Amino acid sequence: MKIKYHILFFFFSSLLLTANAQKLKPEYSKVLDENSRETSGLLFWSNKLWTHNDDGDTNLYALDPFSGEITQTIHLENVKNNDWESISQDENYIYIGDFGNNITGNRTNLNILRIEKEALLSGIQKLDTIHFKYSDQLDFTPKKSNTTDFDGEAFIVSNDSIYIFTKQWTSKQTNLYSCRNFREIIQQSSKRNLK
Repeated sequence: MKIKYHILFFFFSSLLLTANAQKLKPEYSKVLDENSRETSGLLFWSNKLWTHNDDGDTNLYALDPFSGEITQTIHLENVKNNDWESISQDENYIYIGDFGNNITGNRTNLNILRIEKEALLSGIQKLDTIHFKYSDQLDFTPKKSNTTDFDGEAFIVSNDSIYIFTKQWTSKQTNLYSCRNFREIIQQSSKRNLK
């Protein structure tokens, strides 16, 4: 009887929340420039929106936040875009997550680019790479597309930690991985397992 009560409570609570949910409408909408056709991350910094494309393109695009027009294109040199999925920032750096892993699920070159903001604005590129692997990914046998549980989709940088959210295609869940003290890791320039 207790189980039925909880199920009924959950059902009616869900109905109430759905009935009271606010319907959001866009303030305005803009068609983006063809160069940012596959935008995959977005952040606001230096009075501009910054984005990148998902696959192949190694440019960082600055957009006017009102018109959506590209105001600046910065080609990041000596980097590769395997599958850039997300962008984040802290006070001094922009971070780009190259950790998309949905094609075969067996990437061993997962990384996050760290780009110094002030140098970027002055036309100088100072960047380094944080390499990582998932501590619970033991099988690197290629899988069918969109069947892996190690597909990084988003991340945030907070204090001394990076938090990565994965899309788990098989279980339909997400995992949260953390990399603590990552600034020390960069100084050591070594690979580290995420826990």
